[in-house]
Amino acid sequence: MNTLVIGRYENLKMGFLLEDSRLVETINCSGDSILGNVYTARVVKIVKNIDAAFLDAGLGDTLYYSLKDNEKRHIFLRHMANTDKVCEGDVLLVQIARDPVKTKKAEASANIEFTGKNVVINRLGVIGVSKKIDASSKRDELKNLVEDIFEKEKKENELWDECSGAVVRTGAATESEEDIREETIKLLCKQKDIIAASTNRNAGVLIYENADKFMNSVEEIKRRFPEGGLNIIEDDDAIDKLDIDTKLMKLMKRVVNLPNGGCLYVDTTEAMTVIDVNSGRAISGKDKERSFLKINMEAADMIARVLKVRNLSGMVIIDFISMKDPESYRTLIGHIKDVISKDPVRTVYVDTTGLGLVELTRQKKARPLHELLRI
Repeated sequence: MNTLVIGRYENLKMGFLLEDSRLVETINCSGDSILGNVYTARVVKIVKNIDAAFLDAGLGDTLYYSLKDNEKRHIFLRHMANTDKVCEGDVLLVQIARDPVKTKKAEASANIEFTGKNVVINRLGVIGVSKKIDASSKRDELKNLVEDIFEKEKKENELWDECSGAVVRTGAATESEEDIREETIKLLCKQKDIIAASTNRNAGVLIYENADKFMNSVEEIKRRFPEGGLNIIEDDDAIDKLDIDTKLMKLMKRVVNLPNGGCLYVDTTEAMTVIDVNSGRAISGKDKERSFLKINMEAADMIARVLKVRNLSGMVIIDFISMKDPESYRTLIGHIKDVISKDPVRTVYVDTTGLGLVELTRQKKARPLHELLRI
């Protein structure tokens, strides 16, 4: 049974997702989050060696803005030179793509993006379809539908943005064309209205506030489960009744125990998260390889939980228990790819180094839980 418990925890409004009584994910919306907000911002510095600019949006600290990632998508509100390049003194329209994390600045993007039930409207200039929709014919049908909507808007709407793009979400496969069309047009109009509203505005103006961050996260979780597959409890007392504090603290410790022996040592540094898998006991004999594979598979499952519960991001380096059989490694890597593919935050298997260390990356969006709870 899947249960989402919503309530106050350590003076924060939080959600806790339980699967068969196991804590598998947390969501939060701290009051200082600016994720998803849209601002006008002045370019105060350009650093050529990192191909980035730093912007002042009136937030007290500058924003990091990648010139490479936003190339040809800049939204100039005031331009200081006759060039398509960003210059110091320019005023841009940007959306916050990542909250500040520790010493890292908040990241701003020209990709003004809005998420709906069926589609995500963005400024990436292409239309894509979720790969989780198995049938290629259905993917083609949905892509053609959204392309037709875009073509019509391009001809009829003077606020059309050539960079506008979309991603058709998995849930759209079971929705009607009318619902998809209605939502797509609604989000396109929202994007265009916000861009239009920024015209002639000074730097440091909040154009759009993503006020529903928490409820948007709740809706995201609800969409992952079929009708009736998720029980939602909004009650502060339920956090105590379901012993969520104990469940959470077990996953927040440096040493996280595995179900059938073994443990993880989780160390978070400024640059990365390092996880060491330990067998926890002496293992010998002919079943040694099988035992190590079993512990490593359990570790992969637990690591996926720890990343989601703690909201860890950036580089993740994992030192699994060494195994001799190449087939064991292939089985383990396949399992890792499978479990991280279910993470709602984009998590990618990068490589296995020559020393046998597994490299993952997890997208940075919001502050990790240990910073919010000051653990």
